[in-house]
Amino acid sequence: MNIDETSVARSFAAGRGLVVTARTPGGLGQDPFQRIRGGELRGPVTHVAMATPYQELQRLLPQVFMGGSKNFTEPFVHQFNTEAPGPVYFWRERSCWNNTG
Repeated sequence: MNIDETSVARSFAAGRGLVVTARTPGGLGQDPFQRIRGGELRGPVTHVAMATPYQELQRLLPQVFMGGSKNFTEPFVHQFNTEAPGPVYFWRERSCWNNTG
């Protein structure tokens, strides 16, 4: 069994991959851009995952997403945790613990 945490960014301003530009045939007619507010570049969410190679056990292991109060609203956390399709949890804290970024 393995437990690990990772930072999940709220936006990917420097994303890589297929980019459709104004020069792409059938493209957008303009170069791509993102409107990202400064606050969206900060405050990532922490995903704490537990993993095992045993499928029977994996479905029982919790997956936890920890976010600050600005990322997760109380109604969102309550609704998701009530309707979650398994041991997946959202924790809302004053600030989000994270040691990566």
